[in-house]
Amino acid sequence: MGIAAAKWIAQPVYVLAKLNVADRLAEGEASTAQLAEQLGVRSDPLRRCLRAAASAGVFREAQPDHWALTDMAACLRTDAAMSLRDFTVLMGEEPMWTSFGSIMQALRQEGPVFDKVHGHSMYAHLAQDDELARTYQGAWAPLTQGVMRALSAEYDLSGFDTIVDLGGGDGTALRTLLAEHPGLNGVLMDLPHVREAHRNADDEVGARLRTVAGRLPDDVPAGADAYLLKNTLHCLPSPLVRQTLKRVREEMTRPEQRLLIVEAVLGASDGFDWSKLMDIEVMVNNGGREHTLEEWRALLTETGFRLVSAREVLHPQWLLEAQAV
Repeated sequence: MGIAAAKWIAQPVYVLAKLNVADRLAEGEASTAQLAEQLGVRSDPLRRCLRAAASAGVFREAQPDHWALTDMAACLRTDAAMSLRDFTVLMGEEPMWTSFGSIMQALRQEGPVFDKVHGHSMYAHLAQDDELARTYQGAWAPLTQGVMRALSAEYDLSGFDTIVDLGGGDGTALRTLLAEHPGLNGVLMDLPHVREAHRNADDEVGARLRTVAGRLPDDVPAGADAYLLKNTLHCLPSPLVRQTLKRVREEMTRPEQRLLIVEAVLGASDGFDWSKLMDIEVMVNNGGREHTLEEWRALLTETGFRLVSAREVLHPQWLLEAQAV
């Protein structure tokens, strides 16, 4: 019942995240009436949402009708080191929620459900909705920072001068790598509206980061020592994954060049695995998929690469290192 009725807890937590209730409670507990007045909402529905969230350990009723943070609720603070506020809001926003309400279409017709429900792709929707686009980038940024720091600890980038991040979004992944490696230069390639925020970056890291407009699979900047594809390929349908890998292969003419793929890798057991849930997300909203390690190996071989190494860097994310052959 808890699985089937997950919306009963997910959506109350969503509205509490969107209202930034965790930020309001950061300095101490508050009553429902105080919160409602500050947030401009009705007390009774707010109380009921807080009560539902508290039943799952998100917030707690410190005294009758007075609320306080828990460790889980603290993750919803906007200033948390690994904030899940934007992630929680993204999962509950109407465009993302509506596509999941029509998940049966994924079983009946090929292609992303999001496109069928909204009449355009998720990325086209983000290009038209600035607030949702900011939430989308904010949802993944804290998790991306953690993965990139773990990658830096696991993989030696010192031999590279320039790394290109293909479909690098708001630049969080690339900026994290450049901050960890002062001798590294970076090129961020993504759609014009995504890369705009980095055009005028004037800090030390920004001085080593260049942005170019482009779209996969066609636009792959030449001359990099390493090409990074972080959680990009799983958002693409299989034919486009192959086209992208082949296009990157065309630019890799030196044996020392490397392709670095950061993606979840599906486990073989039937136990709980985040990658299996992410697989449903990209199936519904992007028409993409997650892969097993053997599927990645086969894809790379088919598109002109050899898998050099594969390691989990931060569950469920792996680093796949490939060389052109």
